[in-house]
Amino acid sequence: MSPEELQDKLRASHDLPYGPARTAAVEEVIRHADALGLADLQYAARIFSLQAYRYGAEPAKTFVPFAWCLAAYDRGEGERRFDHHLFWNFKGIVNALTDFPEVPLAQTQAVLDDMERRYRLAGHGMNPVHQYREMLARHIGDRETAAEQFRLWDASPRGELSDCVGCEPNGKINHLVWLGRDEDAVAAAQPVLTGALNCREQPHSIRTDLLLPYLRTGRLTEAAQAHRGAYRAIQHDRAELGLIGKHLVFCARTGNHPRGLDILTRHLGWLDEPSNPNAAMRFAAAGALLLTQVIEAGHPDTPLRRPAHRDRAAVDWPAAALREELAEQALDLAARFDARNGSTEQGDRIRATLSARPLLDHLSLSGPARAATRLPAAAPPPVSYPDTPADLADAAEAATQREDDEVAAAVWARFDELCPQPPPLLRARRLAARAMATFDTDPDRAKDCLRESIALFAEHGEPVRAETCRSRLGLVHCYDGDGDTGLALLRAAIEALRPAGDEEALIRAQSRLVDGHGRLDEDETAARLARDLVERTDGHPDRQLAADMLVLATHKELALGEEHVPAALDYARRGLAVLRELPPAGALWEHLCTTGNLTAAAGELEAGYTLLTEAFQAVDPVVRSYARHEAGRVAMAMERTADGYRHLTDAVADALRHQVESLPRIRIDLAVAAMAVDLPAEAADALEEAIAAIEDPDLLARARFLLHKAYRELGQPDSALALLDQVAAHCTAADNTYGLAQMHDLAAGILDELDRDAQAAQRHLAAAEVLGQVGETLRELGHRRRAALSWHWAREPEQARADLAAADQLATRLGQDPEEIFNLAILDYDAARILSADKDLNPALARANAAAEKFRGLDGAVEPTLTADVLRGRLLVGLGRGPEAGPLLTAALAQLAEDAPQREQIQELLAEIRR
Repeated sequence: MSPEELQDKLRASHDLPYGPARTAAVEEVIRHADALGLADLQYAARIFSLQAYRYGAEPAKTFVPFAWCLAAYDRGEGERRFDHHLFWNFKGIVNALTDFPEVPLAQTQAVLDDMERRYRLAGHGMNPVHQYREMLARHIGDRETAAEQFRLWDASPRGELSDCVGCEPNGKINHLVWLGRDEDAVAAAQPVLTGALNCREQPHSIRTDLLLPYLRTGRLTEAAQAHRGAYRAIQHDRAELGLIGKHLVFCARTGNHPRGLDILTRHLGWLDEPSNPNAAMRFAAAGALLLTQVIEAGHPDTPLRRPAHRDRAAVDWPAAALREELAEQALDLAARFDARNGSTEQGDRIRATLSARPLLDHLSLSGPARAATRLPAAAPPPVSYPDTPADLADAAEAATQREDDEVAAAVWARFDELCPQPPPLLRARRLAARAMATFDTDPDRAKDCLRESIALFAEHGEPVRAETCRSRLGLVHCYDGDGDTGLALLRAAIEALRPAGDEEALIRAQSRLVDGHGRLDEDETAARLARDLVERTDGHPDRQLAADMLVLATHKELALGEEHVPAALDYARRGLAVLRELPPAGALWEHLCTTGNLTAAAGELEAGYTLLTEAFQAVDPVVRSYARHEAGRVAMAMERTADGYRHLTDAVADALRHQVESLPRIRIDLAVAAMAVDLPAEAADALEEAIAAIEDPDLLARARFLLHKAYRELGQPDSALALLDQVAAHCTAADNTYGLAQMHDLAAGILDELDRDAQAAQRHLAAAEVLGQVGETLRELGHRRRAALSWHWAREPEQARADLAAADQLATRLGQDPEEIFNLAILDYDAARILSADKDLNPALARANAAAEKFRGLDGAVEPTLTADVLRGRLLVGLGRGPEAGPLLTAALAQLAEDAPQREQIQELLAEIRR
């Protein structure tokens, strides 16, 4: 590589994320610079390597290049522009030396003395010197020295080598927490947490260090929010293993064992190659504490996957065995530190961690979960308990008919207390009730109960009840997938009921036949039979029966597809009108949800919303959370985002309190609402919790896609990129070409924003390849053009020209419609930019001329035309053709708005021409 290429590579490394790629790029420059004897580059690359190693989780590698640079500086061979960087890195070196027990304490103290000497000679303040002397004293447990250095530090004014306005207070907070001054620590953090920070280590480091102070001072909401936000920020950063250990301690001491186990399992592999022994010690001790709590809760055999490492295969460890290994590792490392330090400070801290007790039984981590404890419970319906078992059975069956399931359960419970050994007919009724309560979860048991009840009813002269149970048995068979048997039983029961003279029993048996056909996907038959039942019960004196048939018809019309929604809505409205004639009950609340959704789907959003909010009165938590969920969705559709967010928060809280199965889906919709009201952290909370419980791959991909948006808003682009990669893998598995292209496009956009231009170019090319496979020529062209431009920004001119040539070749396949011409014009314009940067001014001018001509031929393309003309003028000036450029630039200037950013550039070019 030439010196210029090495300079470009070193500059480009600065755009890479910390980790193996950035480290390898810097090390490659160092090797080539050493081989070529390029003194300036040798020094600059080693200065660059210090941050790459520190934040790339390899701090031990900083010692050698730092010593090399310091020696070069002393010889007068260092570059003065890097003096600040060299002096700044003294702090990181002291920190790193402290974290390795094999480094003698005297060596670290000597480096601190050298740091002070050099700072004084260079005229820098002592603020950071006292800070790091306090840190070392605290590490070894020297309270007297730590107190004096803290006093001097606090009294020293900040200087240009002081830690940032977030990190310096973080050190003071750690000192205060060490002394047990939790209230003072929290108070010291407030100005930092409420101010603006521009540091990769903050505010997540401060928020992590405040976890236990928050808990011990009763600030439980702040503790939960700090845990979720801070852990989210560091979860992909191997350099933060020690901080992650503090989050494990938090989970252990707040009863959040399942989340703690997830975190421990996710990062356990990092312990095989930790960034430093201090971090490994703290993480291992925290993991052992968490496992102690799990074991004490009665789960010593809980398996934890330890990933493969070198010659060790991946293996599932029982919690008890892993706890012993982690505790032993932590104590062994603590003994090494104490031997080095000549104190028991680190051993005492680790033993305190291993024996720590919970600070509270359980802390809910999500906002909605905490809200669930405050959400008023719906008042239970009044339950009237008759005196006799027969009357109790009548009351329970009536409650079931109107879908007051909680009332029915309560009455049957009283029945069981009064009549544990009922006579045959009452036993038959009780068995039938048990069957209908369990048929969808335990169909075999339901069938046994119904068979026995049929026999008892028949034996004791109750043929109508026997046939009713036979129809129910038929429906259970249909639900269990045995349609032939089920339909046969249903038809037999109906035929037996026809001459019996009990119209209600016959109609209800026929409604079960409708359900049976529906369960077997015979939707046309089910809908036709349901319509017949509606006609037969129209105006029927039994209003509950009439309402039930209208509700049944509503659902069967819906099953036929979108074109039957109007008919379904008509039945729904008629059914709702009849239900309102009856006392409010479960059937009303459920049908309000159905009617509200259908009304909203028909475009009557306000009316639908009103119906859904009425259903908030439901006693059944499943119905109530569903009503809140759907009301929230409708509110969002009406752009009433605050109402939507409120209803969805309540829906999640209700669902959490009652373990409603649809909770993950509600959380996803809550996240959408939270983003709409500018609460990305709450959106991220909701989505992270949803993802942990989702099994459906499509729903999981949607949640991850939404979470990437929240992470972008929270300033966590690398986490967002990781999620996009996961969604891209799902799209590949699902053969979703357009989705895959979209993920590459979004990733390229993030990388563009981060100035990781080479990586952005690769993502654009990946998108282009995918789109090319499905004949999306125009979109493929856009990505190939943007790839060339990204290579241009990455200072890779050969790659830029290669992809520009590929784009030009693809462009020959386009036609002449306006959209295609517009894209061809953009290609010409970007080609001119790429060629001009490579000093190919004549070809660049030709492409700029072509771009301007194409833009000018399009309606409404005034601004792009002006932009192309400005580029033409600049190129003409560069070619020494000022007289041609002058009129062009003057005309462009006259058309630009007064606040247009291009005006200054044009004026400078015109001034250059006049000279």
